[in-house]
Amino acid sequence: PPETVKDFSKSIYDEAQRLISLVGDIIKISELDEGEGKDFTEVDLYDVCEEAVKRAMPLTDKNGVNITLSGEHAKVSGKEKILCEIAENIVDNAVKYNKKDGEVKVTVGAEGGTVFLRVEDTGIGIPLKDQKRVFERFYRVDKARSRSAGGTGLGLAIAKEIVDAHGGDIKIESEEGKGTLVTVVLPLRRKSA
Repeated sequence: PPETVKDFSKSIYDEAQRLISLVGDIIKISELDEGEGKDFTEVDLYDVCEEAVKRAMPLTDKNGVNITLSGEHAKVSGKEKILCEIAENIVDNAVKYNKKDGEVKVTVGAEGGTVFLRVEDTGIGIPLKDQKRVFERFYRVDKARSRSAGGTGLGLAIAKEIVDAHGGDIKIESEEGKGTLVTVVLPLRRKSA
C-alpha cells in the first residue's frame, strides 16, 4: 500500500548501507591478509586521530555524545591510510556503544619508545566473558544492538590486524554499564624485516 512505501524505502536504504559497510570491511580484511601495509612512512598519530574525531562528529551529534582529543603529536612508522582505520574503528565503536550524554576521550602520546592511543568511553561496556573474543572476525557482543548501530563485527578485528602489522599491541579494559578503555601501543619505529 502507498502508506508503507516510505517505511519500506527507508528499510531498503538502511540495509543497503549496512551491506556496503560489510563489503568495505571485508575488502579491508582481504587487503590486510594479502600484506597491505608495505612502504611505511612517518605518520603523526595525533593528526590521524584528529581526522577520526572530525569524521565521528555527525555520529556524536546524533547520539548525544561528547568527544574530546588530547595529548601530543607523536610519530610512528606506518601507512597513514590503514592507521586511520584503527582510529576510526575504535572511535566509532566508542560513540556507537555509548549512552546518551556520554563521553569519549581520545588521547595520543609517547612514552618509553612507544606511541599510544587511548580511547575511553562511558558506554555500555563489554561483559568479561566477551572481552577476549571482541577481536575475532564477525564477533559481536550484542548482535541486536550491533545491527541497529550498523556494526559488522569486523571493526576491532581490522584494528587488531593493523596493530599486529605495525608490531604493536591492542588491549581492552571494560566494565559493564561503566564503559570501555581501548589502548593501542605502537613502536616509534618499525623494525625492518
